[in-house]
Amino acid sequence: MWSGVKPTMSMVNTTYLDAIENVIDLYADYGIYVILDMHQDALSSLYGAYDGIPLWLSPDWDMAPYLTYECANGAQQLYNNVSGAWNHWGEFWEIVARRFGGKSNMLGYELINEPPPGNFYTNPLRGLPVLRDWGVNVIRLALSWFELKPLENETNWEYVDVIERIVDNAGLYGIYIILDLHQDGLSRRLGAIDSVPHWFMDKIGRAPHYLQYPWPLTRDPSVNEWFLTYATYESGHVFESIYKNVSGIWRYLGEYWMIMTERFGNKRNLLGYNLLNEPAPGNFYKNPFLLLSLLRDWGVNVIRLALSWFELKPLENETNWEYVDVIERIVDNAGLYGIYIILDLHQDGLSRRLGAIDSVPHWFMDKIGRAPHYLQYPWPLTRDPSVNEWFMTYATYESGHVFESIYKNVSGICRYLGEYWMIMTERFGNKRNLLGYNLLNEPAPGNFYKNPFLLLPHNSGGNLLSFYDYLVNMIRETDKETLIFYESVTYGIYFPFVNGIPGTGIQRVPGLLQDKMARKKSVLSYHHYCWILQSERAEDNIPSWKRYICEKILLNYAFSNVKNIIKSTGGGSFLTEFGLCFPDGNPNSINTVECNSVLNAADRNFESWTFWDQYDLFPYLNMNNNSLKSFSRVYPQSTAGHPVELRFDVDTSEFYYAFIPTQQICTNFHIKSVLVVEIFVPMIIHYPNGIRVHLKPEQLFYEIYENDSNFMFVYAPCTLSENTSIQLVEIVITPNHTNSMSNHANFKTHSKFLSMLFFIMKLLSDLCFRHL
Repeated sequence: MWSGVKPTMSMVNTTYLDAIENVIDLYADYGIYVILDMHQDALSSLYGAYDGIPLWLSPDWDMAPYLTYECANGAQQLYNNVSGAWNHWGEFWEIVARRFGGKSNMLGYELINEPPPGNFYTNPLRGLPVLRDWGVNVIRLALSWFELKPLENETNWEYVDVIERIVDNAGLYGIYIILDLHQDGLSRRLGAIDSVPHWFMDKIGRAPHYLQYPWPLTRDPSVNEWFLTYATYESGHVFESIYKNVSGIWRYLGEYWMIMTERFGNKRNLLGYNLLNEPAPGNFYKNPFLLLSLLRDWGVNVIRLALSWFELKPLENETNWEYVDVIERIVDNAGLYGIYIILDLHQDGLSRRLGAIDSVPHWFMDKIGRAPHYLQYPWPLTRDPSVNEWFMTYATYESGHVFESIYKNVSGICRYLGEYWMIMTERFGNKRNLLGYNLLNEPAPGNFYKNPFLLLPHNSGGNLLSFYDYLVNMIRETDKETLIFYESVTYGIYFPFVNGIPGTGIQRVPGLLQDKMARKKSVLSYHHYCWILQSERAEDNIPSWKRYICEKILLNYAFSNVKNIIKSTGGGSFLTEFGLCFPDGNPNSINTVECNSVLNAADRNFESWTFWDQYDLFPYLNMNNNSLKSFSRVYPQSTAGHPVELRFDVDTSEFYYAFIPTQQICTNFHIKSVLVVEIFVPMIIHYPNGIRVHLKPEQLFYEIYENDSNFMFVYAPCTLSENTSIQLVEIVITPNHTNSMSNHANFKTHSKFLSMLFFIMKLLSDLCFRHL
């Protein structure tokens, strides 16, 4: 290797040569001949490879593995003897020949391993014959408007000339060209690569301040997650502005294509123009019809919508009604597609002053006051936690101080939280698709530095309950009926009962002292994560011992304990958060095992759920994606009876449901049958060739209607319900594995996906039932 022999221009590495000589001599002892090879693969680390050629030589070339312009250009300059490169190359071989030329087992010298063809970008004769011989006869050539028009009144004709050379040279070898206005996120301002000029972005204008990039994301996506930029409000705003020709901006795109057509329109090998690569749907935050129909088709019937008090009340005496209007549009639009909303006062650490995202207003933090100077954030930590360790902010003294101040209503600050919920209830309390209010996401235990026993949820639950009582009473002043979702500290559900006190420490539902019907309007909201997996990469296979702990012990205990807690306190339950896993096709990966374990357990326990970090599934989740197949499941949405067993196998798409029916009486003479269960069946995702259905009793029958082909309605004939006592209803759905239609098949498909949050309707003890 040249870089081994000559690490610097003036140094010969004799130690390296000695090592090579030892190897040659060793082979000679066994009669093995040697070919000395000047080895390289893509030349240099400067081109993403290892250093086959010394770095001291490479910088003498213009810097731009084999397919990159820069590597091709570097090889071309080596061949062209740029900066006297041949002298150095000859010197290398002279050193090698002098040292090893007399070896008896020296068979020969290979001057350079796998030489690149040279700069086939500027001279296609070097690369295009290979493409032709491989059968390539069309290239989609990505064009950059950003390069073409760096300034509004300036055209980069040199760029156009380069494109023309490529087009003409491809034509010499019978290769057609598609000119593609390429973009993947439009602009660096939207977290992507600059595909459109900055001056063009200036003409569109920004979204409102509180909706600007990266909202609703909490950070810039990584390079590997660039597609998440499409999930931001401002990305939708920009695309929508383009599609609606805001400020007449189409003329600039038209001008771009005029330049292209005038230069390339007469090229014989121009196959066509791709007007815009991968266009986004537009502002789906304002226009639900773009995506909400997909959510409905995939089984979504609830969204837990994170609200920001920081955005709602930027100043103490100022309410951002525009923000409320945006939330209302989301709620109303979801309702058009039968999707319910949980309004969630979301926080993960409360405030930037505590090393977290601003969830509560700065003026509210001012009212609480700081901890003593020597105990202020980040004490006892020595530095701010990283983004990936944000949860460590909860371990700081000042975080405990702030939460404790809230729970104890220091200086009467709870009234501000009450005011927040009053605003929400007055605007949203009458919405038919409002499922509930989540009082506070993931509350901390309080100031455990002053009282370490608060780390035990049996003790911290008392703090939370009095705080929740206050908020519930405020909410009930304007909204008497909407469900209240309340949380314990996150780890409370893993603690057992002690002296009759649930592990959460919350001994009754909030608001019960003032409202005796509160049990019927309260839902224990809880989260589940198997934290022993956080040190592993989600793509890796899950160790068997960790799988046993997570799946067989922790997960099963959580669901069992929640059932016991609800029996004690009354009310309902809802798994409002789990995630950090995306089934990836590997049956043994943490991604697949963890997600499917939780989903299967939720089915077994008839538990409702919503998934966290749903924006990671947007926008490239398609019909063949393993994550979509896991999340979009067959499930009963309403049942006239009491569930007994529910199973869905995501691998085989086999579904089983059993329930004890309530006895329905056909009182209307004209009614021939009664609806006993309504089941969501994602046909395209799991049953592209149709379904096979087995019903017990056999007299049951089902209908799937053309206007909503993802719903199966199972009926019992009136003669059966009147004359027979049905002890158990059983429903089995399996795929039809042939291409012929059996019962139902061949529905429209979609290719984009926003989120997968769905809710198996379970309110209190009984599933609801409704007639057609």
